[in-house]
Amino acid sequence: MPYQDKQLKKEFITVDNRTIPFGYPQFWGGDDWEVSGRDNPLPVANYTRNEQGLWVPVSKENPMPTQLTGSLKEYLHEQDVEVTAMAYRNGKRFTFDSRVNYFTVGVLSNEDHDFSIFLNWMNEGGDIMEYRKEEFLSEGQRRLLSPVIKVKTKTMRVDIRNKSNDDMLYDVFFNIS
Repeated sequence: MPYQDKQLKKEFITVDNRTIPFGYPQFWGGDDWEVSGRDNPLPVANYTRNEQGLWVPVSKENPMPTQLTGSLKEYLHEQDVEVTAMAYRNGKRFTFDSRVNYFTVGVLSNEDHDFSIFLNWMNEGGDIMEYRKEEFLSEGQRRLLSPVIKVKTKTMRVDIRNKSNDDMLYDVFFNIS
């Protein structure tokens, strides 16, 4: 029986000497309405929009796009950075505003493959204080988003390591809160 033909479960309760209907929180369980509660929580799924604008559940074939929300600013730091096969490339310097305490680094490549980024923290004179100490891996994906990172110094550089047998292009973004 389709859910449209089946009444929701309800109970009549008395409040201030008046009898009123009370509808339980419930969801369609396939054959009947199921009352949700502590031992039977509402089913939850993440959804994203496809190219046609339809909302579809997230799955392995349809992953959730990685996007930070809130009062963040995204800066395109470097675009079309070419890194030859199986090589490193030193990035440009990036200087944080004095009010910035946390950030993430996003890197987008032209195709799925293994690559990694390294953070290099610099002093005010541009000398590297921590050389490639923090590494983040793409794990075969074309995009990489670091976890939230605390600013150690106001100047830093992101180096990219291409682990592919082909030359690759990368865009480097900073998401700043």
